[in-house]
Amino acid sequence: MIMRPEQLLLSIALTFLISCTNSEKGNEATQVQQELSTEITEVTTEVINRSDFKREILSQGTLNAVARVEIRCRLEEPIVELNISNGQTVQKNEVLVKIEDSEIQRTIQMLELSMEKIKREREKLLIAKLGYGFSTGDYSRIPPDVLEMVNMDVGYQEKLVEIEEAEAEVRKYTIRAPISGRIADLNAKVLNPPTDEVLFTIIDDHMMEADFPVLETHFRELRLGDRVRITPLATGEDYTGKISEINPRVSSGGMIQVKATVTNPSRKLIDGMKCRIAVEKIIPNQLVVPKSAMVMRDNRKVMFYYEDGLAYWQYIATPFENSSSYAVTMEDGQELPEGKEVIISGNMNLAHESKVEKKGE
Repeated sequence: MIMRPEQLLLSIALTFLISCTNSEKGNEATQVQQELSTEITEVTTEVINRSDFKREILSQGTLNAVARVEIRCRLEEPIVELNISNGQTVQKNEVLVKIEDSEIQRTIQMLELSMEKIKREREKLLIAKLGYGFSTGDYSRIPPDVLEMVNMDVGYQEKLVEIEEAEAEVRKYTIRAPISGRIADLNAKVLNPPTDEVLFTIIDDHMMEADFPVLETHFRELRLGDRVRITPLATGEDYTGKISEINPRVSSGGMIQVKATVTNPSRKLIDGMKCRIAVEKIIPNQLVVPKSAMVMRDNRKVMFYYEDGLAYWQYIATPFENSSSYAVTMEDGQELPEGKEVIISGNMNLAHESKVEKKGE
């Protein structure tokens, strides 16, 4: 096929244009590669050495006061004095509530009057048996068998027991604090009788107890007295406690209940507070790096060494970890050298032998 002159000129122009475009793209690609090859990443490093590693068994639990008392009252008379409110601090034996007791007081008065009559009858009988030489009230010279017989004749011992029972009953109408602590869940009002439920609770929160579950696989690792870090969700502040109780029974969910005690001098911990738990187990002679030092490459764990302005990667394994760091080894489990600089920030996009510089240099 013979091309016409105008078609030939058009074909030559298109070929020249495509050639120029490809040349420009090639120049741009070369320029990008050159820029990438000269790009320097700012990093932060840390020298790593062997030390004790704090392995953590993590859980979540609830804080409860070690000492707490629920106060109940079965009386039907109304409350006449209420000296407490929620959150109030009370001392042991302090009077907290008084209940109308006029009826029981009258009963005691009647019993005391009855006892006086019995005592007079007893004296008459003693005079009749011992003669007028008997000195009223001087019972030390009376033969014990005579005194016992006379007491039985007049009903002295029975009336004494009745009075003691009534005095014990009247003490129920005044509620005192059995322990020192703070009032919680108050469910009482003046001029109303006590409810059948808990009237109020006294919580001694100087010593708290964290109750939390752990997997049964950790049972052999736990020991009484193990150090526990307790972090309330509400405050984020860390407290240090010790394991005080390990329940030797596995639940249907494969968990074991553990308790740890912690002091609460500032009274910032309150009953029922949710918390994070970390049981700390010391593993000696481990190479420890911050968690930020580890990155993933092709589903493998990698950390970067810093040396003479270059980043050199190292495949690693992390046999132990806690909330902030890893204990690391080579990928095959062999030990890594200590004393080298590890990149702990700026490492997300690094490759082997990337150019880097330390911040501040």
